[in-house]
Amino acid sequence: MTKTLFWFHDKALSHAALSAVSSDSRAIYIWDDTYFKTRGYSLKRLVFIYETLCEMDIEIIKGDTQKVLRTLAPDRVKTFQTADSVINQMIIKIQNDIDVDIVHHPAFVKNLDISDHRRFFKYWNKASKQAFLINGGID
Repeated sequence: MTKTLFWFHDKALSHAALSAVSSDSRAIYIWDDTYFKTRGYSLKRLVFIYETLCEMDIEIIKGDTQKVLRTLAPDRVKTFQTADSVINQMIIKIQNDIDVDIVHHPAFVKNLDISDHRRFFKYWNKASKQAFLINGGID
């Protein structure tokens, strides 16, 4: 039995997200065909998800999300916060059986005063200088 699972869903696939996984956690992605069919994902999108997972070196487990998590029987599941209502409903169902911690994504850019940016274009002109650097220019 694994104590903590870090469940990555398709709205949280980024290399920066891997930094949230502790060494004593097991990082997994559940390849749920039923979920994909209900979302209407194209083959192109599925290939993108798979290639991203391969680059991130996350364990991929095929099956129904709820059943896989029950089978693995962790003490705790950690996953990333999302605005996606379908994934949030899945998280609520998981919480009926297992303790779930919601983790917030790492900041896209750090230490950027956005109070004077009323339009995205002005914000992006300032943020883009950091956004494409590793860890938002930190390190």
